[in-house]
Amino acid sequence: MIVHSFKINGDSLQFTLNTKTKQWHIKRNYKDMLILTKAKGEAVIKFLEVIQEGDIS
Repeated sequence: MIVHSFKINGDSLQFTLNTKTKQWHIKRNYKDMLILTKAKGEAVIKFLEVIQEGDIS
């Protein structure tokens, strides 16, 4: 299982990869919110990592 966590505007976002189904399960404040394909989930995670690092120019 792979997990990524982010804090955005006071909300906690948790991305958990189900390695069996290859889907990312996204929880907002620990409640189920969304399920994405592996590729889409990884794209969103990359985007959020860039935002957190402040590397947007």
